[in-house]
Amino acid sequence: MNEKIRVLIVEDSEALLQLLVRAFEHDSRFIVAGVARNGQEAIDKTLLLKPDVITMDLIMPKVDGFEAIRQIMSRKPTPIVVVTSANDSQNSFEAVKAGALEVVSKPTSVNTPEGLKTITAILEKAKIMSGVKVLTRKSHIPPTSSGTIGQPDKFLNSYEFATPMPRTQLRLPSNRLSSIPKIVAIASSTGGPPALSKVLTHVGKGFPLPILIVQHITPGFGQGLINWLAQTIGSHIVEAKEDMVPMSGNIYIAPDNYHLLMDIKGRIKLSSALPIKGHRPSANLLFESIAHYYGPSAIGVVLTGMGDDGMLGIRALKQAGGFCIAQDEASSVVYGMPKAVVDAGLSDVVLGLNSIGNYLLKLVS
Repeated sequence: MNEKIRVLIVEDSEALLQLLVRAFEHDSRFIVAGVARNGQEAIDKTLLLKPDVITMDLIMPKVDGFEAIRQIMSRKPTPIVVVTSANDSQNSFEAVKAGALEVVSKPTSVNTPEGLKTITAILEKAKIMSGVKVLTRKSHIPPTSSGTIGQPDKFLNSYEFATPMPRTQLRLPSNRLSSIPKIVAIASSTGGPPALSKVLTHVGKGFPLPILIVQHITPGFGQGLINWLAQTIGSHIVEAKEDMVPMSGNIYIAPDNYHLLMDIKGRIKLSSALPIKGHRPSANLLFESIAHYYGPSAIGVVLTGMGDDGMLGIRALKQAGGFCIAQDEASSVVYGMPKAVVDAGLSDVVLGLNSIGNYLLKLVS
């Protein structure tokens, strides 16, 4: 018999805390190892109870969720799922950058279809993330006397993986692009927001090609991701819209619950067709569509993420003469999506996260 997943629930609202406790207790896969009502309790109980996964509120007394995540990831790395309001989605990605794995919406009730759907999403994310091996992150910032930090975004860049990323020589491969590149498509999932931030920061403003992005994300948080990335990297990042023509220097992100595609006239198309292997947007559909339109002028990039979404699309892109970059295992939060591409022999080059942006610049220069 499989051991139950031990979850620590962190939430300062007593009503919501009890709702989450009941939901986890009624799911035979879990056992509630403990609860915490503020960030300091979350830190202390993580060290004491060593849970398999944590659900984390962000706005709490004494120590907020941002600082709790930093402390936990530096002292006892544990998979963390942020449970927050979609109205605060932009701040939630600061928590992801600090080390949380996923963001899901707060439930309001279990007595409505929408409320039940939200609770189910939390349970499923907690189940999946409990199996992720997270990396230690170290902080150069001493805790304040109160244990909290009022402006978390100022300090995020001081956090780094304690596991060193490999230094990759940025040499162009012998199988160079067979045509002048015209577009870059990027796919990511778990761990994707901070990975995208890193790649796009290295690419910088004025990149000479349009970039299309599929990021698997909880519905309701897509615009928050766009706002956070725009604020973080300062580039022109927009939500993809029907019939847009991708322009050089712009970054287009698939909106919530829509597939992002290119049509035969080179215009963006959005589709509400059924999810592909549970994903909408689907990386497979994005890569397949740019393969059909751009062929050998397309570059596909597969970043950290669970599962294998993107592998079949990259196969189509490669058959059309395109080029593929896959993130390496050492720098991936979850080595699933890039591993599927590498194992299938479809990657032209495998790079650490710190090298991908600069490599793209070399490819298009």
